Amino acid sequence: MEYDYKYDLRETVSDLFKCLVYSYLLSFLLLILRTFIASLLPLPAAMTEQLEPMLEYLDLGIPLLYLFIRLGRNYSFDTKSCFKRVAIKGRELLSLCCLDAGLVLLVILIISCITVVVIMYIPEVGEIFENVSPTNDLPAEILTAVVLAPIFEEIVFRGIMLNLLKPHGTRFAILLVSFLFAIGHPGPFGMLSAFIGSILMCHIVLYYQSIWPTIGIHVLHNALGYFPDALFVVLFLAILCFFLYFLIKGDYKKYFKLPMVPNDPNCWASLVSPGKIILVLLLMISSLVVG
Repeated sequence: MEYDYKYDLRETVSDLFKCLVYSYLLSFLLLILRTFIASLLPLPAAMTEQLEPMLEYLDLGIPLLYLFIRLGRNYSFDTKSCFKRVAIKGRELLSLCCLDAGLVLLVILIISCITVVVIMYIPEVGEIFENVSPTNDLPAEILTAVVLAPIFEEIVFRGIMLNLLKPHGTRFAILLVSFLFAIGHPGPFGMLSAFIGSILMCHIVLYYQSIWPTIGIHVLHNALGYFPDALFVVLFLAILCFFLYFLIKGDYKKYFKLPMVPNDPNCWASLVSPGKIILVLLLMISSLVVG
């Protein structure tokens, strides 16, 4: 049976990539404007240091959110539909959080062990895995990472982008959204954990037809990085234990037993163009270098 796809996939993918390009261009212009204003109205150094992490994120976050909401409207997609109310019981919420966080932490733990072994024989590899963006624990930075980033990113990626791509194939949409989400995260660890976590969160969004659960998961996930080391170790062990428990109980299975839209025959071909490849490479390089 031939599936009736709603839109032209090449056009949809091109629109998504254009939004990404325009977002980065606008963020660059906002940075220039902000720098110019700061030169005219200098703020105290302490205040500038406090606000800089939030302003840096908003430079990109606001254009990204604005352009994707406009894109959704062009495709007759109402962004408000992403915020459908859902009732989640305590155990279900705990399983959601632990399945996502536990999966990501487990992947990081495995890669860390492999990396340690590799570095023993090839010390130069260690430079690739250095954390180029250390956490300063500034209030504005915490607010950005724990509140703003989850809301902005869930709306753009699992809200608008996933719903625009889903009519062309559920698996294709999940993989592309997760890939684009991952390349915006710094370092190999960040990219891989974001990609794997996004796959699970895409399934959760499709299951509940709402991004509220994934916003909550995203908030918790980002907040883990700001806990004191001793408390983080306790949480790390607790999350892994709960993760294994819910994994054995099979709590994750229902999220993967969803009706799937078959992939558009041209889905992967729609990604192959010099412009898209160059853009992806630039995004990956900027993420690795700038962090």
